[in-house]
Amino acid sequence: LATVAEVELAEATEIAVGTLGAFNLRTKDAAQLTTNLTRVNDVLAKTTTSSNTTMQTLIDTIKDSGPVAKMAGADIETFAAMTGTLGNASIDASRAGTALKNIFTRLAAPTSTNIKLMRRMGISTKDADGNLRDVIDILGDFEKALDGIGTAERTAILSEVFGLRAVAGTEVLLSKGAKGLREYRDQLRGATGASESMADVMRGTLMGSFKTLNSAI
Repeated sequence: LATVAEVELAEATEIAVGTLGAFNLRTKDAAQLTTNLTRVNDVLAKTTTSSNTTMQTLIDTIKDSGPVAKMAGADIETFAAMTGTLGNASIDASRAGTALKNIFTRLAAPTSTNIKLMRRMGISTKDADGNLRDVIDILGDFEKALDGIGTAERTAILSEVFGLRAVAGTEVLLSKGAKGLREYRDQLRGATGASESMADVMRGTLMGSFKTLNSAI
């Protein structure tokens, strides 16, 4: 991770450990912790190389809204896919964090007015056990329900449900579409070994060799 992100080892460690905490992946089981750490490294590396995000902007977004996403039931791959999509639309870390925080909190705990509004649209946010449904599935329902609706009414609905500060981010995710978000998430879930292979390529360059020599010294 330090090699791929081009940061010091101490900073890479802080990033990885912080992400483990944000998504409740810390454990006393050494083998499982290693698995979780590798998963985090691979997802972070894959996201930064497949979207217009840097490691720093990705971490800032995780710090801002990662724990909220986890409490709402989203895994790191879902969160990273949404963050990468927002990054590709030039939405910076601060605005992305605000948008994602609003999306998760307002879907998990909608107001009575919004519950009625979503019912009229045929959208349910919770499953039979009272847990928040997969956020990408819910966005897919919004995508279908808003199809053909005028831009003014569409903006008004999104503003009401997600708040003014999350409208732009929500619109970007809806434009990507549930299918696109799922495909991106699947890519991240299949990113096993990504950080190691990327690091190997980077270390294989002349500059990588100089850095390795400098590190050894």
